[in-house]
Amino acid sequence: MAVSQGEYKQDQTVLVTVYNNQPYVIYLQGCNPYILERSEGDAWVERHAVRCVWEGEAIPINPLGNKEFEIPIESREGLEGTYRVKVPYWYACRETTDPLPVSEMECGEKRDVYSETFRVKAE
Repeated sequence: MAVSQGEYKQDQTVLVTVYNNQPYVIYLQGCNPYILERSEGDAWVERHAVRCVWEGEAIPINPLGNKEFEIPIESREGLEGTYRVKVPYWYACRETTDPLPVSEMECGEKRDVYSETFRVKAE
């Protein structure tokens, strides 16, 4: 996974690219396929998650494929800091041609992948 820059100002957009370097399809969750995390002391704290009413259809990424997401950085006091993007993905899922949420695909494994860290600075 990669982010487009190492430093951003508020009101800029982070371009995140998730690469599938595996020989099998991986699946991202349909709602909140990525999670923005901020470094706070010794911990990473989730920020800006969207509340979902339904988890949405799984997003497949084929072997050697990729998927891009744009994450807007809002302009608010206190957003300065060090961030990373977390992307949970599933694999070894039941193959289907029907669009299903990850929870209904009988996946065998779930893993998380993290971007490199980046800074958000005040304007």
